[in-house]
Amino acid sequence: MPLADHVLKVIGTTSLGITDEDQATVTVADTEAPTVEASLVQNGKKNQLEVSITASDICDPNPMFTSVAGAEVMDGQTLKVDKKSGDPNIPSNDLSLTIIATDASGNTTEEQVQLQQ
Repeated sequence: MPLADHVLKVIGTTSLGITDEDQATVTVADTEAPTVEASLVQNGKKNQLEVSITASDICDPNPMFTSVAGAEVMDGQTLKVDKKSGDPNIPSNDLSLTIIATDASGNTTEEQVQLQQ
């Protein structure tokens, strides 16, 4: 049944042949959050990783997801900036990827993948 309220007609008959009917409302709702699989893998090039993300859901064929990659930094930590690109160089042995997936019904799940360098 599709996600929605459905009115069902119920008819009952006793062994004596007496029949009665009533209606019942059944609500079909999506209460399951989507699942997320993510990984960071070496892609064969020096200093590069490939991000692989898959989100799936039992009711929504295309759940939306956002992802953020980052490394832990400490208060007061000094970051060096690359002179050419202007990008910060964050020295860290831990890199994490956080993915948040949401389906059409608003169910949300969060997955975090750690990469140990």
